[in-house]
Amino acid sequence: MELRSIASGSSGNCVYVRSGATQILIDAGYSGRQIEKLLKMADIEPRKLSAILVTHEHSDHIAGVGVLSRRHHIPVYANANTWRAMEHKLGKIKDHDHKEFTNGKPFLLGDMEVLPVPVHHDAADPVGYTFSSGREKISVVTDTGIVDRHLLDAMAGSDIYYFEANYEEFLLMHGDYSPWSKKRIASELGHLSNVQSAAALCELLEGRGEQVLLAHMSINNNTSACCQKTVCDYLEAQGFDTGRDVHVLVAPRYEPSPLFSAEAIHAQRDRLAAFAGQRARAEADVPNGLPNDLSYNELANAGGRA
Repeated sequence: MELRSIASGSSGNCVYVRSGATQILIDAGYSGRQIEKLLKMADIEPRKLSAILVTHEHSDHIAGVGVLSRRHHIPVYANANTWRAMEHKLGKIKDHDHKEFTNGKPFLLGDMEVLPVPVHHDAADPVGYTFSSGREKISVVTDTGIVDRHLLDAMAGSDIYYFEANYEEFLLMHGDYSPWSKKRIASELGHLSNVQSAAALCELLEGRGEQVLLAHMSINNNTSACCQKTVCDYLEAQGFDTGRDVHVLVAPRYEPSPLFSAEAIHAQRDRLAAFAGQRARAEADVPNGLPNDLSYNELANAGGRA
């Protein structure tokens, strides 16, 4: 499976996930025309999309959903409460493209199992999603004021985490927003701060080379540098090596991100496991053991066998 952020932030959000021939978008929070331009930048053909999955009805997540569905005949998936809240905003969606799911109940799209997981946000019935195929797993979770145990359990074991880090607390509290807006953003039905995001990631990450893409960053109360530094510093204080155990990046606001591959993460783990096994066999064959900094090529020459 693969993930690419198409756009991320307070202005508009869209995520692309692919497994084999199945290609989906999570949200489409710019105009249909702008989403099409962004997809073209990422070499994605809208007519090949299998579905648009909606997290909730706020405009920065659904602005282009209706147009894309009508123009490219794409089914739209949401729960019943979100459909009721957004239907008048989308315009007419063909009956056969109107798809409804139940929170917490997995369903299949191609070879992907999709699990819609409730989150905590000031919307009708907001969700995040996990995607599983074979041994690969991706989590896409933004727009939540807290991360509860149910959400953590659903996300656990992912290879790629597309995860909210919306604001830096100091910038929010000392910024120009009204007291009401500050309270709303920092509430349990608002958004995650950089520190809250990092704390949740510490519970999720296993140091297996997972990829974290920090998402939905505020344009006024955060910066990419601040976001990445706060999260990485927190993870490193908890013992993670952010250059080896886990890789942390910030999703670009107005353009597609690089493509992230769960398959590539597993392939790297397999190579490291094979290398470790090869080294162990070589150590057993060499009476005085092997130096700790022995390279892969040196190992082969020292008597290790694949």
